[in-house]
Amino acid sequence: TGHITRETRSLIFIKGQLTIEGQTVMTASGVWKKLGAD
Repeated sequence: TGHITRETRSLIFIKGQLTIEGQTVMTASGVWKKLGAD
């Protein structure tokens, strides 16, 4: 599952987690820049 933790006019902050049979096997986070954002 993943979700947006914060969003500004030009950036999106994201966290995610991958689980298999209830066991967390991977977590990730990132900052994405919106292209064409004013």
